[in-house]
Amino acid sequence: MTIVVYGPPACGKTRNMDRLARLFGIDTIIDDWSPRRHALTPGAIHLTQEHPGDVPAACFAFSDLALPSSGSPSAKRVSPMVRNR
Repeated sequence: MTIVVYGPPACGKTRNMDRLARLFGIDTIIDDWSPRRHALTPGAIHLTQEHPGDVPAACFAFSDLALPSSGSPSAKRVSPMVRNR
């Protein structure tokens, strides 16, 4: 499953990336993703400040998510600028 989580700066997207990984069962997170500049990475969670528009992924506003408690394994954070293909 490919996920996009969007919200304003400093709302907690990156700070809670381990909880997001646990919620969705995905361990790869693309931080600072932009729907205008980057392609989606299949099977990853994409964090963005921009509304994703019409992308082929499940999209969630960060403020609408009920995050699980901490204690999950660490997620792998990937910057969109240094992704390996």
